[in-house]
Amino acid sequence: MATERQIAANRRNANRSTGPRSRAGRKRAAGNATVHGLTANLLSSATLAEQVEKLAREIAGSFEDAILLQYARDVARAEIDLARVRRIKVALIERVSAIGTLDGPFFENVRGVRKILDMLARGELPPDRSAGDDALGRT
Repeated sequence: MATERQIAANRRNANRSTGPRSRAGRKRAAGNATVHGLTANLLSSATLAEQVEKLAREIAGSFEDAILLQYARDVARAEIDLARVRRIKVALIERVSAIGTLDGPFFENVRGVRKILDMLARGELPPDRSAGDDALGRT
């Protein structure tokens, strides 16, 4: 259990942790959750909603119990969401494998990783490590 002193320190730290303050920083942070597509609402897409309903009907079988059907919908949403996570994981692994080895100081920071992934998404080749280029394109 946290002491009063720890609670007070946590509150002081939380007051200082307000996130980015500049317009550019707030804009960059606003896109953090949407980079990978995992925040998409399954029910906001008609196609995904149809897939959920179809899978839920398969799970529920011939039963028409409303409660059972609702549980089946919950399971179907989770199953489809898990499949999306797996597809994104595979895509990220494929992108990283296109770069080659990640041994050594190839990436200076997260922005370097992001830049490489953005380049690959655009179909561009990453910098040539043998030429002495780093992740940010500097030599």
